[in-house]
This record gives sequence, structure tokens and C-alpha cells, in this order.
Amino acid sequence: SLPQLQSIPQLGHAIECRLCAENPQSNFFPEHGTVRLWQPATAALPGMKDVRFETAIETGSQVAIHFDSMIAKIVVWAPTRSMAIQKAATVLSHTVCLGVKTNQRFLQNCLVHRAFRDVAYTTSFIPKHLPELLSDPYVEIPVRLRQTLALIPSAFLRTARNHIPSSLVPQKPFRHVRPGFRNQRFDPVSAPSSIVATGSGEDEMSLLCQWTDSDHESSKLKVKVQPLPTGPSPEKADCTPAAEVTARYNAISTALRSESTRTADAFDIEISSCRTALVTSKASRPWVTATMKVLINGRVYCCYLATENTELSSFTSTGQAKQVFCHFPAFGTWVTCKHYDLLSYSESTRQVVAEGSQAAQRKTVSAPMPCKVLSVLKQDGEEVQMGETVIVVESMKMEMNISAPVDGVFRTRVKKDDAVSEGAILCQIE
Repeated sequence: SLPQLQSIPQLGHAIECRLCAENPQSNFFPEHGTVRLWQPATAALPGMKDVRFETAIETGSQVAIHFDSMIAKIVVWAPTRSMAIQKAATVLSHTVCLGVKTNQRFLQNCLVHRAFRDVAYTTSFIPKHLPELLSDPYVEIPVRLRQTLALIPSAFLRTARNHIPSSLVPQKPFRHVRPGFRNQRFDPVSAPSSIVATGSGEDEMSLLCQWTDSDHESSKLKVKVQPLPTGPSPEKADCTPAAEVTARYNAISTALRSESTRTADAFDIEISSCRTALVTSKASRPWVTATMKVLINGRVYCCYLATENTELSSFTSTGQAKQVFCHFPAFGTWVTCKHYDLLSYSESTRQVVAEGSQAAQRKTVSAPMPCKVLSVLKQDGEEVQMGETVIVVESMKMEMNISAPVDGVFRTRVKKDDAVSEGAILCQIE
């Protein structure tokens, strides 16, 4: 009773995109973790039709290593191929999956690439254009715009008590003292300041923010921003964690007291809307999500945020940054923003310098993610050379070779079929 295939007319064009928990920047290695916020584009684009999401993911889901990395199929239909490509790219950019790295931006780069839009494209499209497809528009945008976007999570933290139930705001000693109170309020270093960092490695951008108002009850904020000064490097003979911290803190305090603060970039921020929600999960502590529209210097920015926990005060714990995951539909991806006050940044610097010094001495190789040991290729006590594969592990049906970082003697306690967690020591090279 089915019609003949030839009698079924072709109508329009459909495209399916497979959203996978993997990191294209790291050779498409699988990723895992907690989905802090999941929101299909159909919620942000209610008028868009002919879009289908096939997924079991929701906010709070755990992406584990035991299954395939694909977490969603996104299917769109449009009258023409060109329109379907544009619709698929739009849907991907407005799909929010905070907390777990995916190939979301890579898929968008594929869709909008000129070679893919050409109907004569072939299966060599990806390997031929891979460097372009791996580009990150957030890193390539003008510095001024990156600074603007980095201020949004800080503005959220500073005004969090206005947008969430009071039960979520941690009750701390001296909570009745007015916000922004300082004994030496006329010292510029005592003014409300914070440090915001986005990106990582060579693409990291750190900003020193000086808030010129201390009214946490208002949704309107003013801030002056300048690149974070690092100061002169201490002498190698005295290159200790304490010396490094001292040099950086002195550079920051000097910058806050100098004339450069008066000429720093100024931003007027107004949070026009902010919808928050508390998320609970058996696997981790509760956290807060937010959908925001922010007016910065007269321009509207939309973003989706998720915190690591419910600690929403703009003041941070010693040595710890407040991490906020931020999705910007304009760039179709999310980034991690780290927020420090001056003391927590100094302690964090000390910890990083100390850990780096110890790691250089240990030459330890740790598991990049939860995985299973498929084979140990070298015997304990055997000499190995830098770059030589010593262990093979598997995660999400993908094999990964673990190589020796330096020449030396191979030491390990793991064996075949062992299950190891992320960060666990796989081997050491002596």
C-alpha cells in the first residue's frame, strides 16, 4: 500500500546536526561532566518552525564516559538548501549546553563555510579546511567587545541578591554592614575592585575592574576596566611563590593608585532583565542558572549563565575563583569566566606558581578524563624517551595514547582494565 518511491515528490531540504560532547580543539577528545544548563533553541526562538531536537539531555544531566559522545540530534527543514543551512546555524547558536564542551561551534563553522555552501562539496571538506573550522570567533573578536562580554558575569555576581531568593544568599558574619564598607575608603586600593579572566593559555584575557559605585542593591553599575598588570618578574634567584605574588600584587595596587585608572575604559551597565533558577542534582551541589539581558553603554546583550554553586556573593573565598559559565548566542558558544577579588587572586597566583614548580620536578602524567586502561606498553622501571607512547586508555569508545613527557625511567601502578578517574596519576617519569 506504500506509494512507489518515484511518486514521492521531494519537498525542501533537511539538515541533521549531531551535537557531541567532545573538544574539537583537543583532537575531538570526548568530554564529560554535568550539564549546568540545557535549553534548546526552540525556547529562545518560539516562532521558528520545522525544528526537531532528539535528545535525553536536560539541565543537571551527567555526561559519562560509558556511552557514545553524541548527546543530541538537531534536525531542521527549509524550502531550500541555503535556507536550511542558515536555519541550522541559527538554531545551533541559540542552543545552550553549559558546563560540557561540545562540537557546537565547529558545526556552525562547517555550515557557514563557503565551501560547504557550494553544492559541489566533497568528503574532503573537513580535512581540507580544518584550521578554519576550528577557529573560535570569541577569541577573534575585538578586545573592546571581549571586555564588554567579560563584565556580564561580574555584574551578575555583584547584583545577585536582587535576582535570587534571599535563602540562596549565604549568611555571613557582618552581613548587616553596608556593602562596600572600607576602613580606608579613600585609598583607591580599598575601592570595590575585582579581576575577571576569560579564555585560557595564550588566549586568556585578564581585566582589572574598579567599580565606582558600591550600591549592590541597584541594577545599574559603573566600572572602569584596564588590562591586568603583571608587574616586573622577580629575580630568578628569588623566584619563589611569595616573590611572584608580591610582584603581581604591587603591580595591581600601583595601577589602582596611578593616573591610568582615570583614563581607563568606562562602562555603564544596567541589568534590564534576569530570570534565575535553582538547580539541584544528586551528583553535585546545587547551582544557579540565569537568563539575562544587559544594557552596556547603550547596547543590549543577551546571555545565559550558570554558576558552579550557590555562592553568589561577589566576594570570593581565599585562593578560589568564582566560575561562571556564559553562553552568548551571538557567538554560538560558551566560555568560562573567572571572578576574583584582590586577595583571592593573590592566593590563587601563589598556588599556581607553587604547583607549577612541583609539577616540573615530578614529571607526572595524569588521566585527562575518566577512562579505562586498555594496555600498559612499558614495564615498570623501563627507560623511555620523550614522546614515546607508554599507556593506551579508552573513553567514550575512543582510544587515546599517553606519551612520556620527557626522557627517563617509567614508573606506574596502573594495569590493564583499570578504571581511573580524571586527574588520577597514570605514570611518572624519573
